[in-house]
Amino acid sequence: PANSSRGGIPIIVPQFRDHWPFGRHGFARKSPWEFEPETKGVQLRASPETLADWPHECLLSFSFSLSPAALDINLTVENPSSDSFSFQAALHTYLAVEDATTCSITGLESLNYQNEVTRKTERGENAPLVFGKEIDRAYFGAAKHPVMVTSETSDSVEVQSIGSSDFVVWNPGPKHGIGDLPEDGWKHFLCVESAQIESPIQLAGGETWSGSQTLRVFSEP
Repeated sequence: PANSSRGGIPIIVPQFRDHWPFGRHGFARKSPWEFEPETKGVQLRASPETLADWPHECLLSFSFSLSPAALDINLTVENPSSDSFSFQAALHTYLAVEDATTCSITGLESLNYQNEVTRKTERGENAPLVFGKEIDRAYFGAAKHPVMVTSETSDSVEVQSIGSSDFVVWNPGPKHGIGDLPEDGWKHFLCVESAQIESPIQLAGGETWSGSQTLRVFSEP
């Protein structure tokens, strides 16, 4: 995002927020990944540091492909051990916008969501989601269909999820108090992410899970 140290696509594994007793949002987003020449992606293998945070062997792979109007990203989690484990995952995508208050999201109207601000289950409005205050919502089971991010000043972006059941939408709003975010930094991004939160993924030994997300840009004429 403009004027912010936050951006990109932080990878959330093995837990979302502080739902479980491991490190908040998991180790994957803060661990060093290695380039994989064969896939031209990156990989993260279990290490003493990751095992100290989450006691399971795993192999994470992340890859992407870019076309003139779309970005396809893919996360794969492999269990190379003989023991099973469960995990949550999310592709915490930051979308740069000129002004979040001119943006709206369609495709989530009237759906139930977990409000991480109030820690309650609530029902969405029968209208597009707009911004200007803290928004931190997990829409469970909402990823069957894409959502559209529309802006009065930027191109529209369609976000489509494959392999994950949930969508998360986040913007901290003007009273954020986040140390590494400028006072007006909240205006310059929206986070819209495909996620698997409500029903954690169960992986037996030798199994693999894959989740993808496509971002498609629609330019205004």
